[in-house]
Amino acid sequence: MMGRTSIVVAHRLTTVEKCNRIAVISDGKIAEEGSFAELTNNQSGYFSHLATGMRKQERFEHKLSLEHKASRKLSHIEDN
Repeated sequence: MMGRTSIVVAHRLTTVEKCNRIAVISDGKIAEEGSFAELTNNQSGYFSHLATGMRKQERFEHKLSLEHKASRKLSHIEDN
């Protein structure tokens, strides 16, 4: 989206990592604004707190996905 201003609503960190500027909106107001690195490095910031929770959720979902794939492979092996 070069040369454009875009509004992105995201539930995954990887979606916003490459954005030049991020504005965190809370209660209808901009609570924080900065680059991904600036916001995640501010340990007392709202974005950093959200990012920590999002990372935990993403790791949990990844683990479930791997377990599901392993279970499917094992089931396939047992069926043969």
